[in-house]
Amino acid sequence: MSNRWDFVSRAEVSPEGKLTGYAAVFGVPTSKQDQFPGTETVARGAFTEALKATGNVRATVDHSMGTADLLGTTDAGTLRLSQDDVGLRYEIDMPDTTTARDLMALVARGDVHGASFMARMDRATIERTAAGVVHHNFPELLDICITAMPAYAQTSVAARTGLERTLRAQLASIRARVLEGNSK
Repeated sequence: MSNRWDFVSRAEVSPEGKLTGYAAVFGVPTSKQDQFPGTETVARGAFTEALKATGNVRATVDHSMGTADLLGTTDAGTLRLSQDDVGLRYEIDMPDTTTARDLMALVARGDVHGASFMARMDRATIERTAAGVVHHNFPELLDICITAMPAYAQTSVAARTGLERTLRAQLASIRARVLEGNSK
């Protein structure tokens, strides 16, 4: 059984046709609280085990299982995942498809502003308290996706100008927002 948990990303479109951002941001509560009382967050380091796993992770549009919405895979090396102090970072070498070109245009315009991940929840480590739910460990990732309807609204998507300083400035902005959100 699998279940999905949505998280926003800070995505960028590069002139080389790469889409980068975060599929999950650590310590940021969800804006959708219909499944749990209190807050729902992802703990720092929750993807360590999943990133060591050998399973193929797909990058899709809105968790679609169809090939028309496939953007990349870890097996093919067209999707790269890593974990840093902010969260689960992704980089996708976007294919030359109608879906990918349309998606990059929507991200650049700011219409699509989020990302998500889907993990196997039957082996995940979850702490449930009166204050809410904290996800500590996701041993297996199934996919990450780009979406216009993220569950975590603390960050947004921006189009990259192609200059490295823009990327660094946007990452600094994400970190500031995450730290600001954690201090409240």
